[in-house]
Amino acid sequence: MRAAEAIRKCIAGSDLVTGKLKTKVQDAYSMRSSPQVIGAAHDAVAHARRQVEIELNAVADNPIFLPQYELTLTGANFQGSPISLPMDMAGAAITMVCVLSERRLNRLTNRR
Repeated sequence: MRAAEAIRKCIAGSDLVTGKLKTKVQDAYSMRSSPQVIGAAHDAVAHARRQVEIELNAVADNPIFLPQYELTLTGANFQGSPISLPMDMAGAAITMVCVLSERRLNRLTNRR
């Protein structure tokens, strides 16, 4: 909804919105799908941020020494999956937004 509102602000007063341009058109896919793609990308980046913040606040040593309990724990705390998977998802989301942006820029600069 936030992405759609931002787009509505950008096109306010345009010829299609005001009715100055009388041609009935269907916008290109790169225009129609922008709110959905941007919204999903925003959610993916927010999720990645939450996951990375969790990991930044986690114990990453191996082994973990808990002297107060006379305990040594070994595990796979060096494994990068908790950060790499959300970062891959964020990268894919950002790429989708970039692809749509490139297509819209092409429409603006190339009249053919």
